[in-house]
Amino acid sequence: MNVSSDKGNFIYNTKEEISEHIKRSSALPMDDIWISGENEYPCLSILVNGAYACIHFFEKEDVTWLSYGTYTETVIFLAGGEEWEAPADAVISVESAILCIEEFFDSMKRPDCIRWQEL
Repeated sequence: MNVSSDKGNFIYNTKEEISEHIKRSSALPMDDIWISGENEYPCLSILVNGAYACIHFFEKEDVTWLSYGTYTETVIFLAGGEEWEAPADAVISVESAILCIEEFFDSMKRPDCIRWQEL
C-alpha cells in the first residue's frame, strides 16, 4: 500500500505497518494521510488530531464518502496543509480509523466497520 503524508511517502506491505504509522501520527499535533493501492482510486484520506480522526473514502474521483461518528463537538484537522474544522458527526476515534485502514487493506473497498455519509 502507498501511504503519503506530510512526513513523506511510504510503501507498506502489511496492515500492521500502516496501523503503526497511524498510531505514530496520532501522537503528533495533526497529520493528513492518504492510503491507496497501485492505482490512485480507491483511496482513503485519514485526518488525525490526537485521539480523533476523520476519514474520506474516494471510490472514484467523483464519488466521496465521509466517516460518520457520534461526537458532539467539532475538531480541527490539517487537510491539504490548511486547518479544517470537521463537522462533529464526521469525527471518529483513531482506533476506529485503524480498523477502517485494516479492512481497506484487505478488500480495497469502503470499509463496513464504521458508518458513512455520502458527499
